[in-house]
Amino acid sequence: MRCSLIVIACVGLMLASCQKQPVPPTFPTTTRITAQIYSVPDMGIEGIDHVEVPQEHIPQILKIVTPVTFVEGGIRPKLNYHVADVYLHHEDSKVTKIELRHTGHNPAAITVDGSTYFYASIDGPVDGARELVFLLTELHLLLQE
Repeated sequence: MRCSLIVIACVGLMLASCQKQPVPPTFPTTTRITAQIYSVPDMGIEGIDHVEVPQEHIPQILKIVTPVTFVEGGIRPKLNYHVADVYLHHEDSKVTKIELRHTGHNPAAITVDGSTYFYASIDGPVDGARELVFLLTELHLLLQE
């Protein structure tokens, strides 16, 4: 009896530890990117309602927002600021909204469903959220000239 309980407990622990992590979403071909930057005074970020990303910068933006690795433990909304929404416009006229959060020193944390977060490409910048905001702000200012 005692041995059976130990076996059952071990099997239960093995099953619990084998839980699959969510798989990062993939996106159809992106033909256009637009974005909105949110004002985050604690980070010195000013909001911009609409940024149109020039075609030549699409690969760079995609590298920063492409989901790769599941964020263990999730995101803390009061600490991990929502800094931008990036909209991927696809060939089939559908649009994917990506919410981007600042995590401090990692690639950007992104979600497409508001609850499951992934770190973006590790080949991207060290602080992906801040880099994306700077790049989008720069593009916005250049297009205003």
